[in-house]
Amino acid sequence: MAFKRYFIIAMMALSVASAAFAAPAGDEEDYDVSIRKGIRRLHPERERAKAIKKLQQQRAQKAVPKVDPWDTSDEAWGTVEVVPEPTSQESIADEPVATSPSGEKRKVTTAQGRRLNATTKSASDQEQLDALLGTDYSLQQYEVPGTRRMTWRDEPVKATRESLQPYFELTGSSCLPRGLKLDNGTNAVFFYFNVVNGEAQDLRLRVQYCADDPINFEELVFSVDGFDYTFFPQQMQRGNDGDGYYWQTSDDELRRADRDLVYALSHSHWAMLKLKGADGVSHVKMLSDVQRDDFARTFQFFRLLGGSL
Repeated sequence: MAFKRYFIIAMMALSVASAAFAAPAGDEEDYDVSIRKGIRRLHPERERAKAIKKLQQQRAQKAVPKVDPWDTSDEAWGTVEVVPEPTSQESIADEPVATSPSGEKRKVTTAQGRRLNATTKSASDQEQLDALLGTDYSLQQYEVPGTRRMTWRDEPVKATRESLQPYFELTGSSCLPRGLKLDNGTNAVFFYFNVVNGEAQDLRLRVQYCADDPINFEELVFSVDGFDYTFFPQQMQRGNDGDGYYWQTSDDELRRADRDLVYALSHSHWAMLKLKGADGVSHVKMLSDVQRDDFARTFQFFRLLGGSL
């Protein structure tokens, strides 16, 4: 009797230990691959680490890695676009053809996991077949929260002028994030705006590139939380300093058509900029948290001072 009691206690202890050490499956592993991407969109901040890791791997594979010209932080930097990764679609095969015992060729239709001949002799079978073929088997598209590309929303500004002003400084009539300047010798990307009689006049996007290899960029592609926003700069200048360094700047006023880009950059969880060169060479830069904060604060300060798009 005592042995039976000890045996039961041992089995109960083993069951409790097994349950305690069982590791639950990850959330994304419980779902089909077709909807995992939507789940990842719910946590876009996780994708930033993956993008940085991939850029670092690309840098390691280069024979002679270049020094990062965007030297404002130790973030990863590369030369090719890495996100979002396109998903290839499988090609759709032609309709299968079956051969009957009499040698007749018949097209075969797949419905609800069964293979049905398109020609039948029974009227009831034909009715059943018509009902099956008339049913819509297409997948219903469900909207997953967080999967949408960010678009403009006219949200109220929550920050105050007193809380934002320490982060900016006035250079002439231009209000810039503190620590940045309009020049040709530093690498940066940021919003700034001009001030006239205490009121914000225009919100501008400025890109400053300086390195030992020219790029001649003519297109900006911002990947924000996995979605691309393209901007074509118009006001560009380029040159060299005579010491082997080439510089290029773009400085453009943002207009109503650029609202989605402005909103996305000022609300991003992570962002990456790709400078697309005219000769096919591109440079990619993962924006730092400081740069993203500057985008958000500048846009809010611009609106607090009466600016609008």
